[in-house]
Amino acid sequence: MSGCKIINKDVFLVYYLFIANVWGQCNSPPSKPNVVLKDAYEKLNEFPSRTKVVYACAHGYRRTAGLPSITCRNNVWSELTLKCEPKSCGSPGEVLNGHFVFEGADFGDKASVVCDEGYLVAGRDYRVCLDKGWDGQVPVCEVVKCPDPPEIADGEIRNQHSGDVEYNTVVVYQCTKGFLIGSRELVCTLHGNYSSSPPQCKEISCQNPTLPNARKTAGFGPDYKYKDVVSFACNEGFELLGENTVTCEENSEWHPKIPTCIPLKRTCDAPPPPTKKVATLQPGYIAKSEYRPGEQVYYNCKHGFRKDLSKRDYIMCKKDLTWTPLKLRCTRVSCKIPAQIMNRIIGNIRENVGDLMFYSCFDKKKSKYIQCEDSGEWSKPSQCQEWCRKPLPVVLNAKPQISKKVFQKGDRLHYECEPGYTRDVSTLAYVTCNNSKWTGPTLVCSPTG
Repeated sequence: MSGCKIINKDVFLVYYLFIANVWGQCNSPPSKPNVVLKDAYEKLNEFPSRTKVVYACAHGYRRTAGLPSITCRNNVWSELTLKCEPKSCGSPGEVLNGHFVFEGADFGDKASVVCDEGYLVAGRDYRVCLDKGWDGQVPVCEVVKCPDPPEIADGEIRNQHSGDVEYNTVVVYQCTKGFLIGSRELVCTLHGNYSSSPPQCKEISCQNPTLPNARKTAGFGPDYKYKDVVSFACNEGFELLGENTVTCEENSEWHPKIPTCIPLKRTCDAPPPPTKKVATLQPGYIAKSEYRPGEQVYYNCKHGFRKDLSKRDYIMCKKDLTWTPLKLRCTRVSCKIPAQIMNRIIGNIRENVGDLMFYSCFDKKKSKYIQCEDSGEWSKPSQCQEWCRKPLPVVLNAKPQISKKVFQKGDRLHYECEPGYTRDVSTLAYVTCNNSKWTGPTLVCSPTG
């Protein structure tokens, strides 16, 4: 061709790389949920400008909007607008004697079968929505079946069944000899078994029941078979202890046990012990085993407690042969805290009846005490010797001549003038202890000279 030059492959590759560098290239294509690159584009490593890649919906999803391709322009991919939604499988089917339970019918969803009462799923009990629709077949709910009912000795099934015994079927037994013991009807349950064990047919008889001091009012016998009933009534002056009606049961015993007739109670039992911790039976009380209606038993308060006279202090046997409640109220007796006793030092203070309160005289030679009595008063205290205590009287310009620690009534305490002072002879040089007080002084000390 005239005017044209042939460019070899190496020159063309250089030209292509030059153009790629001029126009740039893009990074790997973006990803998006439920969207995948088609196989032809997954292995590419370079994406020059104007490169186009194509996407597809992921397995189990379908295209609902947007374009499946994007293009690299100026180092940037165009927007990926493809939208993919899960494929829908629609209805999982109709289950005879049951139904499906599911939250959705889209790809990956699961539909579980719930059978009606009395039916069980045969095989797998669910279906899964896949790319091509629901997997497997619609499950089958089969009726629950029980094994053939057992035969019993001396008995038969009244309503014989042909074929399987299905859920809720009732099997009825009857005896050909003896009495039927147990449940007459067996029901096929949800679990494929019967509601109870099969009954038994037995020959049952009970002995003629006798009850002293009583008579029969029903079931006169003399022969008694299964479920026969006998009723009793006690003779006058006796009361029944137990049930008045008994039944002949399967163990050839009467149930409940045959009652007894005991002499009619006409008195109250011995009085109950006091429920109150502070009460006691009255002194001189003589215990008896029986108390007639109207009889009374009195209670007292224990030592150290005082009876509330407004409250009843006795209980009485009532006509119904029970005791009235005890309403006695007892309050603790206490002594008032005494004022300090002349010439006494009070020790630990306690104030309940019987308590001792110790004290000592000022001379502290011997400890004494008073006691809280039942009257709520303290016992009379012993007398203490009268003593005079410090502080000693102060005499101006004189000092006391202390010869002992304790001064009794009538004792004198002498004073002496200080050096440089002289006693006025018309004044006394001492003070006297009298009625626990010092009398005087009249001593006057004047400067010498």
